[in-house]
Amino acid sequence: MEEATRICTEHRPSLLVTDVCMPNLDLLALCRNFRAARAGERGVVLLFSAHPRKEIADIIAATGADAFMEKHHSAAAVANKVESMLADVARRQPRPRMPSAPG
Repeated sequence: MEEATRICTEHRPSLLVTDVCMPNLDLLALCRNFRAARAGERGVVLLFSAHPRKEIADIIAATGADAFMEKHHSAAAVANKVESMLADVARRQPRPRMPSAPG
């Protein structure tokens, strides 16, 4: 848990991908720390599980996850989902203001 939190704080990734059931990991705390480390910037959470969505819907809701995938999906499907989520993050980020020309 400490290493995951450190990575989120130091590198401020745009996307957190994690399994719902990880040993020695407090999923709710990890998601909370991920969002806090982003300091107002948009970041997204993708959860995986071998359990069907209906069995863990409360956990998904509690984390505030942006997306959920069951583990049976292909690598290509996961890659497409990640690309889509990162593109969404990029669209939502505020654009820097351009300085106005003097005079």
